[in-house]
Amino acid sequence: MPGIVVFRRRWSAGSDDFVVPAVLLLFLHGVWLVAISVIYAHVEFNSQQTCSIDLKNHLLGYIIILSVCIVLETLIMGVSVRGGILDTQPRASMQYLLYARLVVLFGEIAWLVVGIKWLVDHYTVCGPDPARKAVLGIVVCNCCLMLSAIISLWCTFDYAGAKWVKMKRYQESMKEKARRARRSGSARRNWRQR
Repeated sequence: MPGIVVFRRRWSAGSDDFVVPAVLLLFLHGVWLVAISVIYAHVEFNSQQTCSIDLKNHLLGYIIILSVCIVLETLIMGVSVRGGILDTQPRASMQYLLYARLVVLFGEIAWLVVGIKWLVDHYTVCGPDPARKAVLGIVVCNCCLMLSAIISLWCTFDYAGAKWVKMKRYQESMKEKARRARRSGSARRNWRQR
């Protein structure tokens, strides 16, 4: 299982190591999506208070973010189970899925900051109680997920990864140069051909 190359560096995790994290995140995000969707559909929000409208819009934003996360995690899980240990060609699109997931992660972080700001300003004075508790729960859960993501990145970071990618590119260019030299016939003659 060779390490995956993302951001022009090799990481200690292979492209087939994303099945379990994708399944766990898929389950967690699925549970949160169902819970927030039920709260969004069945709780009455006060349209006279701006903080209640903000809370409703915040829940809608989480529904959208969680839906996109579920789609991406399903794709990551599906691509990660393809191929064999050394047959990485079926998983070649994994790095692009990880780039897309990273963009969504930045959106999650921004929405997490908005949720924390809403909780600090309006938690005790505004909104229906189930919606407030749901926002508090998802903010705490997302903080734990962000902490685990940072720890995972720290553990899979390969300090020599950039040098490994440069070495592989150099080896491939040398092989290609040798192939071209053999085809053109301009290779240096050895002592037997003189």
